[in-house]
Amino acid sequence: MLRGYMSWRMILPMLLTIVLFVLSLLPVMPAQSQQTERIDSTDVYTSREAGTLSPTVDLRSINGVQVPFADGRPWASLELQPDRAVVDLAGTWKKERASFDHDLSLTDRATVLAQIEADADGRHLADFDDSAWEEMTLPRPENTITPDATPTSVERYEDGVWYRRSFSVDESWQGQRTRLVFQAVNYVADVWVNGTWAGYHEGGYTPFALDVTELVNYGDENVVVVRIDNPPWDTRTDIVPAINNDWWNYTGIIQDVYLEALPPVYVARADVVPLSTNGRIKTTLVVHNAGDSAQRLVADVEVLRADVNESNLTNPSAAAIAGEPVAGVKRTNLPVGLKPDGTRTMQFNLRIPDPDLWTPADPNLYVLKVTLRDRQTIVDEFYTQFGVRTVALARDAPKLLLNDHPVYFTGMARHEDWIDTGRTIGSIERIYEDLVDIKELNVNFLRTAHYPNHPYTYLLTDRMGLAVAEEIPTWWFDAYHFADQKQRRIADQMWREMIFRDYNRPSIILWSGTNEAISNERRREFLNRINRDLKENYYDGRLVTQSAATDRGGPDDESMKAVDVAGWTMYFGLFAEGPYYEGTRDFLTAANRAFPDKPIFNTEFGYFATPEDSLELLQREVFDETFRALEERRAVDADGSVTSNEEGFLMTQTWWAMFDWYTQRAGLNTFGAVKLDREDTRPVRDAISTSYEPYNNNGGLATTTARARPVDIPEAYVAPQPAEVPDAPLLQDFEAAESYYNVFRAASRLATNIVYNGNSSVKMVGTGEFNGVGAYLYQRPVDASNYSQICVWTYDIIGDNPMRVRLLDADGGNQEIETAIRTPRGEWAQICVDLSAFDQINVTKLERVQFTFQPTSVYYFDDVTLQ
Repeated sequence: MLRGYMSWRMILPMLLTIVLFVLSLLPVMPAQSQQTERIDSTDVYTSREAGTLSPTVDLRSINGVQVPFADGRPWASLELQPDRAVVDLAGTWKKERASFDHDLSLTDRATVLAQIEADADGRHLADFDDSAWEEMTLPRPENTITPDATPTSVERYEDGVWYRRSFSVDESWQGQRTRLVFQAVNYVADVWVNGTWAGYHEGGYTPFALDVTELVNYGDENVVVVRIDNPPWDTRTDIVPAINNDWWNYTGIIQDVYLEALPPVYVARADVVPLSTNGRIKTTLVVHNAGDSAQRLVADVEVLRADVNESNLTNPSAAAIAGEPVAGVKRTNLPVGLKPDGTRTMQFNLRIPDPDLWTPADPNLYVLKVTLRDRQTIVDEFYTQFGVRTVALARDAPKLLLNDHPVYFTGMARHEDWIDTGRTIGSIERIYEDLVDIKELNVNFLRTAHYPNHPYTYLLTDRMGLAVAEEIPTWWFDAYHFADQKQRRIADQMWREMIFRDYNRPSIILWSGTNEAISNERRREFLNRINRDLKENYYDGRLVTQSAATDRGGPDDESMKAVDVAGWTMYFGLFAEGPYYEGTRDFLTAANRAFPDKPIFNTEFGYFATPEDSLELLQREVFDETFRALEERRAVDADGSVTSNEEGFLMTQTWWAMFDWYTQRAGLNTFGAVKLDREDTRPVRDAISTSYEPYNNNGGLATTTARARPVDIPEAYVAPQPAEVPDAPLLQDFEAAESYYNVFRAASRLATNIVYNGNSSVKMVGTGEFNGVGAYLYQRPVDASNYSQICVWTYDIIGDNPMRVRLLDADGGNQEIETAIRTPRGEWAQICVDLSAFDQINVTKLERVQFTFQPTSVYYFDDVTLQ
């Protein structure tokens, strides 16, 4: 080309910049709420009394990118930034316990906020006299804790509490945005600032933030008030979690609470998705203009190498570990045009040449830095740590791949629970000390229990080198719980909050959707829904799994079709029938036969030692025998060689758990390799370390690589529903799948060979003492006050057996009555119990009914009715 003319190499970048700038000024389409799945939200088992409080997170399409929104603004990354001032609200608060109406707390605020404020009797107002209230240091559970690690150490307090605190904000904050952040409040929180309601949040394990800019008195005294209601577990089916779980239901402001100053135009999110091991990353920036005037800014993006060392490892700021820039990996002068109260997204790929990949053995990290400028004036700076690593399934083998290498990790589980503070971390150093102890056992994979842990946990697993599976607390959900969540979508909200909070954490390789759920069909529907939500709307390159129980669906559990990695807890010899070794071995073989293309994830195995450690030697034996079976199915040998597909499909096994923890089911759970005090150890600790060492030495990765298969989005699935739903007096006709559930160790299924009425009944095979079957009720809760008896048709192969009937109400009450009638042999008989005998339950709110027999036999049940 002649001199004097610009070359195309010079013209194209200029044209691209002009086009991007023009596009940035175009009006943004109105944000639309994005439903998680286009399906009917009703279900035959949805409670009539299910809460109507809406999820606080939705998706909105901004420039073609699905962006999470909450409180009317982008759901922002809450990573601390060096140039954003913070007022820590940890410290002394005033508190008063209260007994709240849980129905009211879970009702849409547009309907009941006035009632809540009227019931508050001024407690939410700034000038309320709280001088008679107790003082309490927060964050910390409201439950009283006696730090002696006994079954009675923790107070079981599941109800309401008011918290109040005065604070001041410097005048220099005026002109900025003020964000009030709660990392975890359990369970439903309503917040007022200076007497004005700021918003609410439901869920005790994920964070929320409220814009309180217009509510704060700058340079003067302020009052923040929090109303918390924690409905007791086992009293509702529409909360998450809901069952009386195997950990503690701590009430209150559990984790950090603080105020943060942001500029009027700020970087809300900077999400990074590694696309390949050659360093390609997809970057999505979300910028929000909270001001009342249009803005024309530019953004600079650069990638810095992370320099993690002893001095900054426990500093939660990504800026603290930022090192030198990676040469040539940056974008500058990206145009950002924003309307008032507008949001803009920018999405582009970067490539880091010859990247240092993240693995547990070599946890290499980078820092993405975003600078927002008005010409030469810096408006905002945002830092986030990330790693370059890929997670996939092997194309031709049931193996999980990390950076294209098949893996076999050595796993451990950890509950977020301390002897003196419960689930409150106290400081990041306490998490760090836990992870140091875990890594000393040659562990390179961590399952963070059944709920999202404090975000600092995952900052540290990034930096220290632990692959992670993170989970939402849908623990032991049955048909009722999934039906309520199909309508309420609070579990879906938690799924999104977990993922968007920890989006950039390379250590997290698996998202888990449930733990030991009872319902199979509705579990499959739920997992399908949230997996599709992730893959279609905000895919981050990770895989989806679950933690199923071996006896709830078995090795051919159909719900595994909704996940990428098939996961089961395996407690043979304890909760599951069969010897430790043989039971585990045979189940693994059957599971691989059922799902030959899926890696298998042993999510739990273990045994309790008892508080007196009377079973600590048996605990070690259980590890030795169970691990022997698991090890035989490892995907990678200790020398790094890949095992055959038929024999090697296990990606990891997870000892449950590292430390003891407080649990509402038993007071104290002693499955830990180390006691709750973090000092006293058990023999199993050394057994774990010795057995894991050969596999941890190779970092958990095979020396060879494999081809990855394309990303799989499961086909939409809706749980089958009965064609017709009868009203009382017919409570259950057993004509549809999942119209029943097992009680104790019974094995039940629909049967068509012996039926009283219709097409099917329930066949229950008693395998031990007190086996039973439970019936889900249509149109629950049922008002039985106008009836005198509850009846069921029963067929007993052996006969002459007395039946026990247990009724459960929607308030959590339950009562069992043994009938005087004994079953005839080999014929249908209607057995009835007078409702008047159930004087300990609310018969106006019947929720479930269970039928139990002590002797071993084969029983059939049909048509549960009121008379």
